[in-house]
Amino acid sequence: MILHLFFLFIYISLGGVLSPSAMLMVAIAESCMAIYVKVRDTKYFILPYIITLATLLTVNIGNLSLIDRVENKADLMYIFTVPEYIPDAVMIWCVGCSIFFLGYTFFEKRSMPSVAVNITPKQSNVIFYIMLGFLVFAPWIFPLLSFLGNFAKIFGLLANVGVLFFAKLWASTDNKKYRNYAIVLLVLQTYNGIFHSYLRYEIIIPTIVFSIGYFAGKRNISYLLSYRTLPLIVVLGLFFNGFTQLEAYRSNFAVGIQNIYFGGSDEEEDAPLEAYTTTKDRGGAFDRASTIGQITAILKLVNTNGFYGGLASEPLVAALVPRILWPEKPRIAIGQWFAIETGTAYVREGETKANNSVNMTVPGELYLDFGWVGLAIGCFLFGGFFVTLWNSSQFYISNYNLTGAIWGGYILLNSLAGISGDLQISITLLSFYIIFVVIKRLCGQFV
Repeated sequence: MILHLFFLFIYISLGGVLSPSAMLMVAIAESCMAIYVKVRDTKYFILPYIITLATLLTVNIGNLSLIDRVENKADLMYIFTVPEYIPDAVMIWCVGCSIFFLGYTFFEKRSMPSVAVNITPKQSNVIFYIMLGFLVFAPWIFPLLSFLGNFAKIFGLLANVGVLFFAKLWASTDNKKYRNYAIVLLVLQTYNGIFHSYLRYEIIIPTIVFSIGYFAGKRNISYLLSYRTLPLIVVLGLFFNGFTQLEAYRSNFAVGIQNIYFGGSDEEEDAPLEAYTTTKDRGGAFDRASTIGQITAILKLVNTNGFYGGLASEPLVAALVPRILWPEKPRIAIGQWFAIETGTAYVREGETKANNSVNMTVPGELYLDFGWVGLAIGCFLFGGFFVTLWNSSQFYISNYNLTGAIWGGYILLNSLAGISGDLQISITLLSFYIIFVVIKRLCGQFV
């Protein structure tokens, strides 16, 4: 906590002196130092805190790339970037991130009621076949469950985090049966990501959760620094190498992968979205990770309209009502609202809704609604909310903690986005937590 207070002091006291790039370099130093201190002081290194910090390294490299493009008058990835607001945007981002970690570390010893449910080794076999069934029939099952709202996402969560659960079991028990279970689920989920998904990250997420589960099960950072990370590095390298090109194949990633890595025709490319300044410069993975452009757009909105006083986050109130109780509830899409508000929404011919979404970031959304006071209070509470939910999973309490592994795995996945998304994730996390509390009560009667 003292470390983040120190860096917060630097941002506030030197924000008007340091250049935006220098501020981001300080933020990168904060992430590196915080990771080192945490790894040194704990035996567990697969934690939301560390994953979020590591993700911020990527985000801030993307932010540095954006600033470099502005300074060199190169094409910007997104048309909503407002160069004159970059210094203030960097300040909002750096301060918001530090306060988030202050909240996280302040509440680190506190927890929501536990959702942990331990199963037996025999029951783990049944769980595998249930997850296998979900994955095999996922393309047909999930559309039929959309009326359940967030509850339907539990089934998708099982598909992804099931890989993590069995990878963690394999690493902690050295039982090759669990290794085989994890690999089968990994292959099927990757297949679904390639052939049935519109989002590129769903291709790589199964590999990431497999790796998270394996290294979490080993509980020794020496494994992370060994040859065992090579498969992950290779897969990530291939993914990032083809990230930009895959944008043109959202309707059929399989064709895209064939064309990019094995050669082929470009006849199957999709039409590019108009949110980009050019069709050639669609942005790589680091560009996509940047957050400063969005916050400059927020500053422009505030300069034009003043603070929104909660209007931006107002849809979250409706999100608290389960869709099963309110079937006609409008779809909560804060990112689409922001795209419309900034004038960068892409609407296909014959449609009325935006087809693209722009993440405001948590600090940006709080600033848009309530200014610096809202940012400070909101980021602090969001950090505390995040860690108390993580602690409720009791992720490391037992190798066979099924619900804890799934819930904790979901939080770890959300750590990859960290505070780069928007506050809508808080409602999703809360609703999922309530579902897991109910599941624990039900499982307590049978397990």
